[in-house]
Amino acid sequence: MMIRARLFAAKPVPKIVNKGLSDNINLRGLIQNRTFSRYRLFIILFLECPTYVPTDFSLSFSNFSNRPKSMKSQIKLSQPNGQLKLLLILLMVMFTSGCAVYQPADPNNLCNIFGGEPDWYEAAVGAKKRWKTSIPGMMAIMYQESRFVGHARPKREWFLGFIPLFRKSSAFGYAQAQDPVWDEYTDDGHAFDVRDDFDDAINFIGWYMNGSTRSLGIKKSDIYSQYLAYHEGRGGFKRKTYNKKPWLKQVAGKVKRQSQRYQRQFNRCKGRLDDSISGWF
Repeated sequence: MMIRARLFAAKPVPKIVNKGLSDNINLRGLIQNRTFSRYRLFIILFLECPTYVPTDFSLSFSNFSNRPKSMKSQIKLSQPNGQLKLLLILLMVMFTSGCAVYQPADPNNLCNIFGGEPDWYEAAVGAKKRWKTSIPGMMAIMYQESRFVGHARPKREWFLGFIPLFRKSSAFGYAQAQDPVWDEYTDDGHAFDVRDDFDDAINFIGWYMNGSTRSLGIKKSDIYSQYLAYHEGRGGFKRKTYNKKPWLKQVAGKVKRQSQRYQRQFNRCKGRLDDSISGWF
């Protein structure tokens, strides 16, 4: 039995996930030679990481040998020196895909997070001024949602160990905003914002917290309740759906404690961070 999937090289449009992979895979050979991990590597590379895919790029996995410990594959490219070309392409994808963005080395320390990327602090200050929400509170919610990973998504399920299935939700980006609420946000004057941009994501969190204060009466300093509304949605918060989820209350407690930890750290380094974005004049 043969499973075929086709990769069509996309034009280089930023922040668009390429969907597809070009290969001819012998399922029986995959099972016999235990090559699930190799196939999943390519699936993850092209489905999980937004990138520009080179044109005329075609892979063909076939004629696996019967030796489990010395698997071989025929890799065909439209140009000579196929294996060398493939290596160069993969290296180019790794270093030019836009996935190498700032990732805090110490996500539990707010001073170190902003010290490593002053632009993040500037964006957080802007969101605070715009929505009157605390920086530690917004950052604690973002930490819980994505650990500051810009392309974070819900875990994907796999059929037979190597066929990717749909995700459980449309949550994406630093703030893990789902499609419906993100559409509401973009319709409210943020049409060009994107979820994998930190500046836009922290502004979204501030926007949502402000909306929860206006519609639900939750104080902006009440990070515990703000997170419950953020996770369940405002309708779910009104219906108190969180009462049926003891685990969620525990998570909300963690977010509150993280916010308090961030606040103590922030009190010690705020002056230094302010200086880092004050400019030359």
